[in-house]
Amino acid sequence: MIRELSAVMCVGVLAGCSSAPLGPSGGSRDAVVDVFMTTDDGRLARWVLEDDGTMHFAGGHAARNGDWQWTGAGDPTEVDKIKRVVQAWGDRPIPGDGTNHVVWHVRVGDDAVQQIHGVSAPIQTMWLALDTAGRERLRDVFDRVPEGDLTKYMREREAAAQVEE
Repeated sequence: MIRELSAVMCVGVLAGCSSAPLGPSGGSRDAVVDVFMTTDDGRLARWVLEDDGTMHFAGGHAARNGDWQWTGAGDPTEVDKIKRVVQAWGDRPIPGDGTNHVVWHVRVGDDAVQQIHGVSAPIQTMWLALDTAGRERLRDVFDRVPEGDLTKYMREREAAAQVEE
């Protein structure tokens, strides 16, 4: 009996130590919203928007730990849009369609983390605004990409035409 009870307790402890998504944790106290996304194919991403418009982004395992891969100022128009979306939620639970292909962990201000399963129109609206507001994080990548041959050709052609005039 004691051996069986010990085995059950051991299984219970091990089940509690599973590697479930951590969700937003350790975020700034100035955060307007902290959103952590996981998908059934293993993708992870996290956005935090602070009250002053500062944004943080991390993808992959860095997202789980809050190891920011980019921090910067968000586009003011999109930041305002995000704040309006968050304010519209109020204290109500955020709806999801209940599927498990994507799980959102959302913390608004100092509130508890809400876990939303599946497609959620309010979350998608906010996620798109976060992504748009934080496009600056991709500028270095785009600056390193060489111009396409057709674009380069057209610019050279336009320059040559202006010289001939």
